[in-house]
Amino acid sequence: GKKTKAWNIARARLKKEFEAKGIVQCENCGDDWALSFHHRNKRRKNDEHTFENVILLCGRCHGLAEYHRDVTIEMFNRLRPLGSQFDTHEPT
Repeated sequence: GKKTKAWNIARARLKKEFEAKGIVQCENCGDDWALSFHHRNKRRKNDEHTFENVILLCGRCHGLAEYHRDVTIEMFNRLRPLGSQFDTHEPT
């Protein structure tokens, strides 16, 4: 649908932006296995797909961050410190 198409376009743009910054491995552990973007807050209609709101993670780190909100917060505080721009709810 529309949301998937918009995310595919944003993902391609983010990939180019991260590569231009030299970020081509997991930002948490340095691995390059099964890389994907993890959002500061769960992806929603109005969330921005920007460098400040996503981090590049390997499959292992993404799994940890996806299911442990405290891990997501720690990673973003270390990698993209912007204050407290987090949802307070736990992921479902």
